[in-house]
Amino acid sequence: MAFNKQNISDNTATKITGASTASVVGMRISNTKSSGAVIIDLYIKNVNDDTIYYMLNNVKIPNGATLFLDKSEIEYDNVDFDLYILSDSGTGDLSIITN
Repeated sequence: MAFNKQNISDNTATKITGASTASVVGMRISNTKSSGAVIIDLYIKNVNDDTIYYMLNNVKIPNGATLFLDKSEIEYDNVDFDLYILSDSGTGDLSIITN
């Protein structure tokens, strides 16, 4: 099974690549910070009018923990929307694997 990996290295909204409802089975978001929690927002943004719809808002991932989301939790229309993640950490400190 193919998978996509992506590291988030700053605290700006980042489009998650490789996430498509046609093929995604799950997503793992890992806190890679040396100590402390990372707070994330995960959302879809309409490509036509930039409207944002949150899947996760202000969710804390403790140090060393991984948040797993299955297909039913991240399913979206990937034609009209893009999937984004935002970290509160200045250096991002997130590793994402979609498969």
